[in-house]
Amino acid sequence: MTKKRTRLTVGERILLLLMNYTRFRDEMQVPVDVTQDGIANNLGIIRSAVPRAVGSLIDRGLVEEELAHVKGLARRRKVYHLTDEGIMRARELFERISGTTVSVVESGERSRKTIGELFESGDVSLKTVSDVIVRGSLDMDTGSSMEDERGTEKVSYTHSLSPPEIFLGREREIEEISSAITSRKRRMTVVYGIAGVGKTTLSWKITQIFSRNMNIFYLDLKEWTTLSYVLKELGTFLSNAGWKDLSSYLETTVDLDIELVTDILKNIPGEFPLLLILDDLHRAPDQIVMFLSSLKERLPAMKGVNVIILSRERVPFYDIRDVKIYQTIGEMELMGFDRVTSMKLLKERGFSDEESKMIVQMTGGHPLALVLVEKDAYNYDIGDFMEFLKGEIFDKLDREAVRFLGLLSLSRLQLTPEELGSIMSFGKELVNRLQDMHLVFSTPGGFVIHDLIRDMSDSVLTAEEKLECHSRLADLFHTKLEDLGFHQEVPGTFPPFPFAVDDEKGLGPVPLYVSEEVYHLIGAGRGKEAVRVLMEALMQIPSKDLVKEHYSAVERAMQGISSGPESFQVRLLGAVSDILEGKEDHTLKTLKEISRMDAKDEEQSLVVNCARIWIHHIEERVNGPENAMNALDSLRKEGVPEGLDYYMQVKKASLLYKMGDHKGASKQYRTFLDSIINNDEFPDRLRSSVREAVEKAEKGSIQEATDQFQKIMELTVANRELLREELPFVDVDHHLLSAIYSLYHGRK
Repeated sequence: MTKKRTRLTVGERILLLLMNYTRFRDEMQVPVDVTQDGIANNLGIIRSAVPRAVGSLIDRGLVEEELAHVKGLARRRKVYHLTDEGIMRARELFERISGTTVSVVESGERSRKTIGELFESGDVSLKTVSDVIVRGSLDMDTGSSMEDERGTEKVSYTHSLSPPEIFLGREREIEEISSAITSRKRRMTVVYGIAGVGKTTLSWKITQIFSRNMNIFYLDLKEWTTLSYVLKELGTFLSNAGWKDLSSYLETTVDLDIELVTDILKNIPGEFPLLLILDDLHRAPDQIVMFLSSLKERLPAMKGVNVIILSRERVPFYDIRDVKIYQTIGEMELMGFDRVTSMKLLKERGFSDEESKMIVQMTGGHPLALVLVEKDAYNYDIGDFMEFLKGEIFDKLDREAVRFLGLLSLSRLQLTPEELGSIMSFGKELVNRLQDMHLVFSTPGGFVIHDLIRDMSDSVLTAEEKLECHSRLADLFHTKLEDLGFHQEVPGTFPPFPFAVDDEKGLGPVPLYVSEEVYHLIGAGRGKEAVRVLMEALMQIPSKDLVKEHYSAVERAMQGISSGPESFQVRLLGAVSDILEGKEDHTLKTLKEISRMDAKDEEQSLVVNCARIWIHHIEERVNGPENAMNALDSLRKEGVPEGLDYYMQVKKASLLYKMGDHKGASKQYRTFLDSIINNDEFPDRLRSSVREAVEKAEKGSIQEATDQFQKIMELTVANRELLREELPFVDVDHHLLSAIYSLYHGRK
């Protein structure tokens, strides 16, 4: 009799997967593998199977869930970890299956190995182990037929797309979009319509129809969504689905090339069906619109890719020829429900035919209005649709509810109950009431407010309430940044040149939270604080987007304020903004003006010295090292500013080296190194290591000198704060290495 083999359940496979990530239980950031999408992608199962299986494990006390920051993603996500009991159960399960033997074919030879051995050799993964156990064999020459079959399953990135409470009608629109997706010619459909008319709900329905046949990526765009973020999320999604070209490119580049990116996407295999849905394109920055303009040119050659764009208005990344002549793009204006669907919905809500006719006439079949309208609304003499909705909604709410909606409407990020509770006291009954009115929805990521309600709640807040809401939200993100170690006391130093590197990897949500704090500080009328936060960001994170996004608003907020350190700081931010826009001549003028300002305190001196440092970088960049040297000499004649003497040494050495004067550079760098060797404030080990590196550079081989430099690096990391204090404005690691190389070349 053949022994019956049993397949591991989805729950058991999840236990085995999570066993690899127990070290992240108490971490601030976790990998995407412990999210619902990550679990589904790693195990090769459909995403809808994950919540059910995880829920069972949670009920049994084997798994716990929490909201956490996920590496590479902006918003917190629901993630899963094994409990102590879950770890024990997973280990027991692993031990049980490890001893199972299966038939293995390798290089034409058949043998028997245990699952444990195959795990150890990497020939079996958590994704394939259950299939191997059921089949009782593994053909390593041809691969698993079960694995090949599994590879046809599709993945989805739709966690921010919530299902509606009810879906009615839209048969014509569904048929048109479905026909476009299955056609060989039309590759993109643009759906536009007023807020609340049902564009997002329609896209949800489309994802349900095609989830078995296509890999689906849905993203809701915001005003601050960058193209880098969109591509990073898309690249991770495509990589999880088995196509890694985009993510590989993004890992090796800093400055995005839109044309190159779309060329890469053009190479998506035809047998890799992808449905890309971008919602609220009317909010998107220009760079995303430019990306779509480039992508639509390549879509005809991308056989398996279809795109759906949702927007309140037409966005000009295509023209009438694409629609009428080439027919590669289809347009659809989404209107209110037709009369039949509207009447059906109202009848289900208990309205009579006469009442329903009046409501349909007033609302034009707008889906949200049909849901919000109450029984006596048809008696209202309302001519304006928005006034009708305001009367139906906000006239019936107390100020606490209005402020609650105001916080949600003014926040550009989704807020969890815990986050909202930290800045406003509210009861569960308030949330229940707003949910019953269909004004607020709870999702795993937090509260969601309808776009139309967002626009309206913003308009009914008083000026004082808006200031208060912005102020509370600014305080929320300030606290979140403190928890991440951002708002800590920072030594008085600036980067030697703004944004020499623009790589936000490893920063997690810090740039996003800084952006939110600055945005809400400006909205709260706290312009000085906004300036200080942006300046702090200049010192700690290399993000160009922060200054690009906020400088104009900060400048407006500071108009009329001419005293205090912030008046100096906002001028320096203006210089940074000019650098980013390529206005280097204007930047030089501004920096020279700042360098001559009369600093009254330490913070103002910091800004003035920073301007003096940046002048030489701009001069070198625009006019070459000779002009930069002249500017440096001019500054030296005026008297070396306090704290800049060491910087002046290494900058002069660097310029001499670039001008080909290796002996002069060597001599100047030696002066800098001697200042470290002779400084009693530094530990003896650091001083002796630098002395030994100097000797090796001047008398030994360059390899010996660089080996010694690696030892110095360990010591500089351990003494980072002391080095910043003793050698302000100096990039110690960079200049130590440059000095060692210069000494070596200078002896020739």
